[in-house]
Amino acid sequence: MAVTQNPASNGTNAAVPPPTPQPRAVVCPYCGHVSGDTARCARCSGRFDPLSRQATQNAMGPWSFIDPMVPTRAGCSYETLRRLVERGIVRRDTVVRGPSTRQFWMLATRVPGVAHLLGVCHNCQAGTTTDDYACGTCGAVFEVDKDRQHLGVGPIRLIAGQAPAEQVVASMGGVLLEQEPSPVAPTTPAPVVAPQPTPAAPAGAKMSSPNRDSAARKRLAQHHAARARQRAMYVVLTAVLVLAGGAAMFVMGRLAGSNEPPTESSPAESP
Repeated sequence: MAVTQNPASNGTNAAVPPPTPQPRAVVCPYCGHVSGDTARCARCSGRFDPLSRQATQNAMGPWSFIDPMVPTRAGCSYETLRRLVERGIVRRDTVVRGPSTRQFWMLATRVPGVAHLLGVCHNCQAGTTTDDYACGTCGAVFEVDKDRQHLGVGPIRLIAGQAPAEQVVASMGGVLLEQEPSPVAPTTPAPVVAPQPTPAAPAGAKMSSPNRDSAARKRLAQHHAARARQRAMYVVLTAVLVLAGGAAMFVMGRLAGSNEPPTESSPAESP
């Protein structure tokens, strides 16, 4: 009689290891999309391998722009933003934010350090080139902080309702006047030197770079002086309004207390 051998009892069959579980979806580290593809994002097309992650990390920075296709795109460095402008991805109608806007969204043509890359001055909208240091019309400087670790957010300043009026005024005035002090006029007049005649520039030639820089710096100094005066007036006006509001509230409180009706006597106290 033949004996049938059980295949499971055969010593030649090795034990099969359990299958390794594979993730069904992966959160994209670049845009936050939950992708069913575990190797590449289905929305931004970013790859998940270590080299791609490091390359993206190298390009990250404090500059952001609104991309309708990838609304949660990570911020980029200034050099990356400049390349995006050259490639036509960031245009004049693009909304951008960064250190020069204190992380507030602004139109690209109004962003310092970005507008001149698009051919216009952020301050007066005059025509510029990408190599200009400052605007030849209004003197606005185009240089920005290019440190990829610097967000450029503004300092914390007290506002009305968060602290007493004296502290609010002291905090606003101290910060504003220390940031941009008004220039002090010299006590003695500078000697007047007759201008030397300069040879006429050929037709179509642009102003030399040193002359343009000196004119731009002079306009910049005048611009800062005007802003300092405006901010000083703003501090004084704020102090007056805060003190006037406090006085009005005090007077209204006194009037409300004096107009309260007298309390009626109880039956036990009446004769």
